[in-house]
Formats: sequence, C-alpha cells, structure tokens
Amino acid sequence: VGQIQAIVGERIYTRVLVRDGREFLHNRPLREWREILPEKTFKSLDRSTIVNVAEIQTVRDGGECPGKEVAFRGSPHKLCLGEVAVKSLRELMQG
Repeated sequence: VGQIQAIVGERIYTRVLVRDGREFLHNRPLREWREILPEKTFKSLDRSTIVNVAEIQTVRDGGECPGKEVAFRGSPHKLCLGEVAVKSLRELMQG
C-alpha cells in the first residue's frame, strides 16, 4: 500500500500505479479500494481516480492533458485530471 501512487478506474478493472513505475490491472472495484485504503493518505478526486496525496510531486497545466497534469515523485507516472478532480485536489491542498 505504501508504494501505491494512484488508482484509476478502467471499466470493470482498476489500474494501480506504483512508485517504481509499474502499473497493474486489478479486478477490485474502486469502491472496495476506497474502503480498504487509509483515508488519511488516499483521497478520491472523482468517480474514477484515487490518489496518494503524499506521492504528488507537481500539479501543472498542459502536457498532454486538456486540464491539469499530476506528476508523482520518483516515478514516470502522470495523470490527467478533469474539472471535478482538479476542484477536489484544490480543496485538499487548501484544507
């Protein structure tokens, strides 16, 4: 769990991004991840994205994203965030 940077819904699967750059497809639905991950570190940004807030390195405009792009520390992973996720992340960072 300490290596997980983000979990993204992919239809009936979830894509788990880990710090060493690997990704895994898992058959556990996002609602189950929300129940088992520690709430202090893992936050749902929208219906399909859970991030480990402690692993976020940068949030910036652009890249290959129409909205904001999140980069994680120590890995090549980047996530494109839509409007709802950006709003949730902004509230987390301010709170």
